[in-house]
This record gives sequence, structure tokens and C-alpha cells, in this order.
Amino acid sequence: MNNDETLIDPSGAENNSNTSASFPYPINRRYQCQRLLGKGGNGAVYQAYDTQLQRDVAIKFVNAATRVARERFINEARLLAHVEHDRIVKVFEVAEEGDALYMVMQYIGGDTLYAYREQMSVKQKVDAIAQIASGLGEVHQRGVVHRDIKPGNILLTTPPAPKQPVSATLVDFGIAAHTERSSLGIQPGQGSLFYMAPEQAAPEAAEGIADAWQFIGPSADVYSLGATLYFMLSGEPAIAVAATTEIVNKIQHSDILPLQRQCPELPSDLCDIVMHCLQREPNARYANAAALADDLQRWLQCLPTSLNRGAGERLRLWYKRAPWTSGVITSLFAAAIMASVGFAVYQSRLSEREAALQQFVEQVKDVESRVRFIQMSPISDISDDYQQLQQTATELVSTADNKSAFFAGPAYYAAGKTALALNQPERALQLLNKGWQSGYQDARMALALARTHTELYRSGQREAASIVRPEDRQAFIAELQQQHQQPALRYLQRSLASEQQSELPKDYLTGLAQYLAGNLDKADETLASGQFASWFYEPLALRTTIALERIMAARAESDWQQMQARYQAIAPVFDRLHKIAPSYFDSYSVEGAIVLQMGLQAKQSEAAGEQWVEKMQNLANTMLALAPEHPYSAYYKGLAVSLSNDQNELTYGNTIDDFSRAIRWYEKALSLSKQKVGQQGMGTEIRLQLLKDLGLLASKLGMIGKSSLSALKRMQSVAADIPAARKNYFFYYTLANQYQQLLDFQYSRGLNTSEIAKTFKLADANYRRAVDLAPGRFGLEVNYAKFLLEAGFEQGYPENTATLEAAYQHILRANKLNPDNWVVNAYLIKIVRHIITNSPSSETLEPSRYDLNGAFDIVAPYMAKSTFVTNELLFITSFCAHNDARCPLSASNRHKISEFEAQPNTFSPLINTIKLGAELAEVLNTEQQHDMLAAFIGSAHEAHDSAVTPLSTDTWLYAEAIKRYLSSDKAGIQQWFELLKQRKVDALSEANQVYAIDLLADAFHRIDWEQKPIRLAPSKAAISRFQANAVRYRIQHWSQIMLINKLVDLSATH
Repeated sequence: MNNDETLIDPSGAENNSNTSASFPYPINRRYQCQRLLGKGGNGAVYQAYDTQLQRDVAIKFVNAATRVARERFINEARLLAHVEHDRIVKVFEVAEEGDALYMVMQYIGGDTLYAYREQMSVKQKVDAIAQIASGLGEVHQRGVVHRDIKPGNILLTTPPAPKQPVSATLVDFGIAAHTERSSLGIQPGQGSLFYMAPEQAAPEAAEGIADAWQFIGPSADVYSLGATLYFMLSGEPAIAVAATTEIVNKIQHSDILPLQRQCPELPSDLCDIVMHCLQREPNARYANAAALADDLQRWLQCLPTSLNRGAGERLRLWYKRAPWTSGVITSLFAAAIMASVGFAVYQSRLSEREAALQQFVEQVKDVESRVRFIQMSPISDISDDYQQLQQTATELVSTADNKSAFFAGPAYYAAGKTALALNQPERALQLLNKGWQSGYQDARMALALARTHTELYRSGQREAASIVRPEDRQAFIAELQQQHQQPALRYLQRSLASEQQSELPKDYLTGLAQYLAGNLDKADETLASGQFASWFYEPLALRTTIALERIMAARAESDWQQMQARYQAIAPVFDRLHKIAPSYFDSYSVEGAIVLQMGLQAKQSEAAGEQWVEKMQNLANTMLALAPEHPYSAYYKGLAVSLSNDQNELTYGNTIDDFSRAIRWYEKALSLSKQKVGQQGMGTEIRLQLLKDLGLLASKLGMIGKSSLSALKRMQSVAADIPAARKNYFFYYTLANQYQQLLDFQYSRGLNTSEIAKTFKLADANYRRAVDLAPGRFGLEVNYAKFLLEAGFEQGYPENTATLEAAYQHILRANKLNPDNWVVNAYLIKIVRHIITNSPSSETLEPSRYDLNGAFDIVAPYMAKSTFVTNELLFITSFCAHNDARCPLSASNRHKISEFEAQPNTFSPLINTIKLGAELAEVLNTEQQHDMLAAFIGSAHEAHDSAVTPLSTDTWLYAEAIKRYLSSDKAGIQQWFELLKQRKVDALSEANQVYAIDLLADAFHRIDWEQKPIRLAPSKAAISRFQANAVRYRIQHWSQIMLINKLVDLSATH
């Protein structure tokens, strides 16, 4: 026997005598070389003994000269190692040791199909090829293509016996390097070229061009199987030539002699199957080996094949299976013809549609297997691969659109399934719905719709992960359940009720049904314990989605411990999923959604967040490596920056560039989502995150005294494109808050009144919309009242009358919701104070309408604890002393204030400190400054020593800061500043230390910077940290904001 590359136990003396063979390279000592089995231009095969597992193995050494060839061999061999099929030789190991590149495989005794060809019946030959095709179908599902199928690579474990089944195994994977072709002989039935598909024999492929090899798919193996069967049945190769040099040209350009003409005695339907495999164009053949196996099995069972399923053919085959029924069948058939000609026509049309469906199904399987191969390949840019498959999807849609309604269903089914395989579920749903509406509503279509709705539900869960407020997230999920979860369950149940065999494993479908029914625990248990092929990673992917839902539910309860436990449980599943399918893009987006939840909750729980920032950055980088132009790649890169910004806010603060960098990624993601087919739906998710970061940028700009107008204009345009269903009260409140920031900036810069009026209307309109959508929300009413109060204070009389009155109405609403809240009552007093002091004395006011006696009872205990309360009551008292008729406080309450003001060691030092501080601001640079300073420090220390209020500590710090400055103690100033920055001042809370920094800097701000010899020159890092803390502790007053601006200026000049 002259077989060049097979894993056999040959019976010829030539090989049996080779007992002293040794491996061509040194490898793992566990393998002992027994003998050389075969040798060819691409490598050699040895029988060996595995001393560790005590079994015979076959070891193939491959001559892969180029890096690409070596990588392809290793990748495909590792993928093949996961295939479990009786008809495929088992691959135990693939290894690369020094110069040695080898594969360890199952050792199979016996001989080749070529050797046994004359002893086999037609049915045995067909059965052997059907078995190999069935095994290859499994291999094709993993995206592996054999590329060298021939009679010499198919083994029969025992010689064929008459009327006995045969057992065939396919061997020799991963040898499709172009270098072997030049060394192959042309003996009929043995040289690979006789069985090579035209696209594989093309000059581009022969020259090793990567792009040419990329297009060699499962249909190339189908051609080789057909060519093998052609040779086995006829004894002649499909391409007959006299010289090697003619083969490639013949394969590409010559028509094959029909098998029926070569062997007229063969059944025509069998010949049709063989010739269908040998079509020159790949799309004209069976799409993959599984489809061929199905038709060969049908032929063996005398059933109609996909190529001929007409009513007459079915009847002929039925008669062939049961010849004793000839008389009965003939009579019935004659009667049927007479009674139901119309029905026969309809049946014929059904058969045509079924045949069309079969063709479309094979195309879909080809796309799905290629997608699976892409996803299971090492991480690299998969964009071009998907773009090529997109062309198939486009052609299928065009075919469906041009079909009549009766035939359009299968085409839309194929187009929809292809879109789903390409991760375009929205597009898939449109196409599948068209097919369903055309009347094509079988179990296949129902399952496809169920999987598509499931995918949309899963992607919706990722979107829900980015929704900040729990109640908004729950509302979104409820809508998602109605739109996709419930339809998915209905379609799945319909599919499962059908007798038609499903293409998916039973355990997976059971787990999927449990998931859609809302039984997450049971679904996870089923998927975890189910029996699945090692390459079928869908159960792992569904388990990660279940974990995302569980983690979101735990976050809704702010249960950080539960979230951590859930993450620790799912992390190994992600590891397995990434190991099986390194290029499965969707798995990284699901993990990113989980990491986002963990990172956000870590911040709220004051836990360490650096690990989540790092994980998000790594995931985003992987997604960019896989698909740099996919919207989610840019979106998750933006999320990584945003999560980092959130973390920095707790440490060193963020700069304008930090926010701008995140925004640039979101803008890119939004632009890509508009361009990519089937990915427009994620635009809302991206816009909401973009809106959030634009708001943060606007706040940041306002905080440092810069215009946020451009950011707010962009917010306005982004908000306009967000669906109304996603515009909840929090959405409008966010916009209102940002316009309020802009309004403050415009007030500080003294912009023209028309611009201010326009901004005020925008802020007010958004506040109104928020209140309308969420009536009775306490915090919203308070913030709206505060906004109106501040606006009214800036507007001046008489324009502010209506504004202050509106503020009064909203603070009353808040007061009714929480009447015992002292802050609300303090604001009530402040708003009334502005109303009564704003109107001219000639205007009559009804004291009873603005009665503050109830509010006074609530805030009175806080007179010594809050300067806010103290200031407002002092103002009211001062006003009442001259306007008794307009006073909203009773005489008894005013008396209480006077008594409280006169109390020693409590209220008086605090009042003195406040008053002296105000005077100090006016005279600090005069000759009186030292006397004033001494009085100020004395009052501050007196208040501090009495330990009445936190503010006493602040005023003491304020005094200490001024003392150090005026004493020209530069070292002392820097030391004090550093102590405050490092939070090392004893007995101060973090909030008070942050405020102390503000007071220290404010002291310098009140002094003429150019006149004094000593200037504060904090670093830019210190400024950034201070700015972040200003945001964190809601330092929003414009005097403080201008101070920060001044510090920034100083850091640039010193």
C-alpha cells in the first residue's frame, strides 16, 4: 500500500520492518517511538506508546515552515481536541517543542477506504461517507475545515463484510498547508489534488495568500467528500488527467462527467447527491457536511432527499421501502389523481418551498459555523471577518424581498438567522417577523424568534445596568419583559411543543425556558449541570446574563456583600467562556456591564474601587482589539474612563480633560451606532451616559468659573434624541441642575439680562417637568424652591416677586411632606425673609399668610448649631424691629431670639466672630488690621474653646490661617496647608478639613495678592484635589468658585 499520510496499521512488510524508527525531533519522554507509519511532503506519522496513560497513540510531526501555517495548525488542532465524535479521530494533544510541531492522536488499527474499496457494496460506501460527513458536521460547527479529505484519510477499523455495517473514522487534520501539494503523486484515489475543491486549488490559495485561504469554508470539505464518493462508486477520479500540471486547471475550468453517465446502473438520486457536492461554486453545494450526511442517510433509508422531495418521488421511495403494497398503492394513487389534482399541485409547491428552505438552512449553518470559528479563534480584529459575512446576509435579504409571499418565509427565516448570528438582533427580529407574517410558522421559525427575543432581552439587561436610579431601572426592565421576555417564552414553548427535532441541546432549551419564565436559580442549575459539547458555549453565556440580573437585583438593595458573592461565583464561568471563545465579543460586554455595577456600588459602599476600574479598562481594551469600530467598544472605553473619574473624585479629583476624554469616546460610540447595521438600538444607552458626563463637565466648568454653555448646548441636542419613555423626572432634574449651573456662571460674569432670562426659563421648564412627572417627591420640591430663591435674589424687584412666590409654594409643599425637617423650615424662613424684605414698605403684606411661628418652633433648637438658622433669625428680628406690622414672627418668639442672643459663652462669641469676620474683610489691608485681627482671633478662640458648634472650629481655623499669613510665616503657611490637604489636623472630620482648606484659601483671597510679599502657590495636583472635594461636598457658592479660579491662576504664575 502506497498511502502517504494515514494513521493506519498497515499489513505490508515495508512498514512492519521499520521497528527501529525514531522521532525526527526530541519530544516529551512519555512518548516512546514504535515505528514510522507514513511519510509525506507535509510531515510524518509515527506509532508511539504513551507510557503515562499506557496506550498506543499516533503522533504526526508537521513541517509548517511559516509562522502563519504553524499558528493555524496549532489553533485548529486545539479546537479539534474538544470535538467528541466517534467518526473523528480523537486529538489528545498538540504541542510545540523547539523545532518540533506535533499532534498526538488516537491510534486506529485497520486500513483505508482506498484499500477496501473493491470489497465494499454501494450502500457500505455511502454509509462510510455518511458517517464521515456526520462527524465533519460536528467539526464544522466548531469552525474547523479539514481541507484534505480523500480515501486515504478515512479508516475502516475492520474489513467490510457482506451486508454488515462498516465503521469509518476520519483522520489527519490540520495538514492543509499549501507546501504539501507540490510533493503529492497523482496516483488515482490517493493524491489530494483529485479531491480538492476549485477554490482550494485556485492560484491564490496555492500561493499561500491568506485572504484566499480565509474563504475556504465547510463547502470545500463537502466537495472533497463528493469527490471521494465519486471515486469510490465509479472507480475513477472526478477529474481525470494524465499529468500533475493539468490538475489545477482541470479542477477550476473543466466540467465533471456526470456520475450517472459514468455509472448508469447507479440510482439517479444518489448520483444527484454526489454531483450536488461537486458544483464549482461553493454556494451551489451543500453548505456543510451535516447537510450532506442528512441526505445520505435519507437515501440509505429510502426517504426523499432535500434535492428531490416532490410528491411523486416520495411515493416512489415509499413503494421501494414496502414493495408488497404495490397493488394497494397503485389503486389509491389512481383514485387520488382523479380526486385531488389541485391538492397535488399545492403539495408540489410545498415541496418546492421545503427544498428552498433546505438550501437556505444550509447557508445559515455555514454562516453560523464560520461565526463560531471566528469567536473561538485567538483574540484579533474580527471586523473584516464579520464584514464578509455581512455580504451573505445582504444577499439573503434581497432574495427574501424578491420572493412571492408563499416562498418568502424560508428566505426571511434564513436572513433573520444570519442577522442573529452576526449579532444584529433588532434586524433579525424585523426579518423573522416578516417571515412569520408571510405564513411560515413552523418550529424552526418559532425557535429563531424565541432566541432573537431572548438576545434582545439579554442586551436590554446590559442597557439596564447603566441606569443609575433603581426605580428607573426596574421600570425599564418591566417594559423589557413585556417587549421581549414574554414573547420569547411564548415562541419557545411553541417550538418545544412541536415534534420537529430542535437544533439545540435539550438541557439548554430547558434552561432557557426556565430563565425566560423568571426562575433564575433553576435555570442556572440546569445550565451548570447540563451535558453539552465542549464547543457549545451558549449555556455559559446565558449563565453570565443570569449573573448580571442577580447582581443588579442585589445592587437595587445596596447589598454589597451579596454582589461580591455573586461576582465571585460567576468569575470562573467568564474565565471558561473566554478560554473556549476568546473572540466572542458579546461575552466581554456582559462582563463589562457586571463590572460597571460592581464599580458603582463600590463607590457607594465606600469600598476599594481600583480593581473595578482596572477590570473595565482591560475589558474595553479587549473589545477594541476585537472590533475597534463597534459602538460598544468605544462605549465601554468611555465607561472605563468614567469609572476611573468616579474613583478619582474620592482621591485626587478630575480635570476638564478627564471628563472630555470620556465624552469623546461616547461621541464616537454614538456615531458608530448610527452607521452600523442592526446596532442603532444601543444609541439610547450611549446618549444617556453621554448626557451624564456632559452634565459633569458642565458642573466642572462652572466650578472653576468657566462657561459651560457649549456643554449644555450639546446636552440639549443629545437629550432631544432620547425616547420619551426614557425621559423620567431624574432626566429633567439633571438638565435643570445643569442650566442652574450655567445661570450661576452668567450671574457671576454679569452677562446681559436676555441671556440670563433665557437660561432661567430653560432651568425652570426642566424643573417644572420633573415635578410634574414626580409629584410629591420631597427632595425635588426642596431643590426647586432653592433654585427659585437664588434666582429671585439675583433678579431684583419687581421681576423677582413671582419667582419668590413660586419658591414659597414649593417649599410649602416640601414642608407638608416632611413638616419636622429643620432644613426645610429654615429655607421657609429664608424665602419669607426675602419676600418681606423685597417688597417696598408701602406695600401691604398679610403677616398671617407668611406666618413663621411654626417654622420657628422647629428650627429654634438649631440656633446655636447652624449659622444658616442664626443668620436668618437675626435678619428677621432686625426687620421686625422696624416693621412690626409686617413681621411674620410673634412677639414672644422674637423675645426668645433676643434672650438667646444675650446668652454668654454660646451665642455671643459666635455672633461676634461672624460680625468681626465681616468687618475684617473690609479693613484687612488698613492700619487697623492688627487690632481687628486680635479681636477676631480672640472671638474665634472663645467660640472654639466653648466647643458649641462645628462652625466654631472652622472660624478658629480661619483665624489661624490669617494669623500665619499676616505674620509672613511662609513655612508656617505651607505646613498648615499641607496638614489640611493630608487630613492630619486633629479632631476634624474629613468634611471640616476640606472646608478648612476653603477657609484658608479664602483668607488669602481677601488680601491684595499683588501688595503682599508672600503668595500661596499650591501645586496643580493640589488644586485638582481641592476642586474635586469642592464638587464632593457641594461647595457651590460663587465666592468659593471664584476663589478656586484664583488659585488656578496662581498655580500658573507661581
